[in-house]
Amino acid sequence: MSRKSSDDYNLRSMSNLMGERRKRALIKAPSSASLSSAAPADLERAARKQFQQDVTPGFVYVLAVFSAIGGFLFGYDTGVVSGAMLLLKRDMNITALWQELLVSGTVAAAAVSALLGGYLNGLFGRRVCILTASFTFGIGAIVLGSAPNKEALLVGRLIVGLGLGK
Repeated sequence: MSRKSSDDYNLRSMSNLMGERRKRALIKAPSSASLSSAAPADLERAARKQFQQDVTPGFVYVLAVFSAIGGFLFGYDTGVVSGAMLLLKRDMNITALWQELLVSGTVAAAAVSALLGGYLNGLFGRRVCILTASFTFGIGAIVLGSAPNKEALLVGRLIVGLGLGK
């Protein structure tokens, strides 16, 4: 394939694309019957026009806000657990091994859950996965709040990690 091919993208063709975007020229998308016979340039123009006209739904912004809050809570949890370890170490006689398990258990569970997240999103959809992750995180918070011993704390931290990773 030569460099002068019309399929190659270069700086000039990209600036032309931006110029077309500024002009707001109307490009009619080819019908589904003529897709097989349509020229690649027509398909490209139609796809570009559709991309320019797509409007982001409000639900995406709500999801982005809640995702940002989730990220903030993950960082906040990581910072708070280090301060809580001082009190827990004294009250529950926690050894260095248990401290390591309690602190890193959430991150490890989140990593495992994140590996499954893409598959679950494809299977059930984003909305269901986000709701499930929020519910899982809430259950983990309840377990953590009512934990009488270090084993229950570890279970709560693992459940919270599963909710964070999805």
